[in-house]
Amino acid sequence: VALGRAEKPPGGKGGRAAAGFSAIGAARAIIAAAAIACLRRLHGGADSLGGYSTHVEAVIILGVIALLTGALHLDGLADTFDGIGARRGRERALEIMRVSLIGTFGVCGLLFPLAMQVFLLCALPREFMLLALTLALMGGRWGMTISCARGRYARKDEGGLGNYFIAKTRLRHVL
Repeated sequence: VALGRAEKPPGGKGGRAAAGFSAIGAARAIIAAAAIACLRRLHGGADSLGGYSTHVEAVIILGVIALLTGALHLDGLADTFDGIGARRGRERALEIMRVSLIGTFGVCGLLFPLAMQVFLLCALPREFMLLALTLALMGGRWGMTISCARGRYARKDEGGLGNYFIAKTRLRHVL
């Protein structure tokens, strides 16, 4: 389950699929690390003083991660901020979140977290950047599993992909 452009797992196995979310996070980190390793190799092992900066690496890492998921997580974050920013009640917020357009709140909701991620990655010593990334991606995916096991679906209809995982994931899948 890539959770980017993926469909529901076959046979009602949403809970079992959710148990593997952390492994998906690790795989995403490995692919991003490979991209950075290739970049470093192409530049002869350039460090932040002799070539490109760690900021470039951080932006490439975040870009690779976004590409691997079809930017689904960024789209969801922008939709959430647009819905909350509307201040029009639950039903209207959910309606706004379904629209494919991005509003001012969505842009701000993307800009600040992405900038913070770049700055936090750059604040780390370069040799720890990829380890931190791996732990963050695994931890974030594990948090998704916990949310699925403990959460409720926000919309009244039951047809969304999120509800499929929420309905099938139990606490045993977290461990």
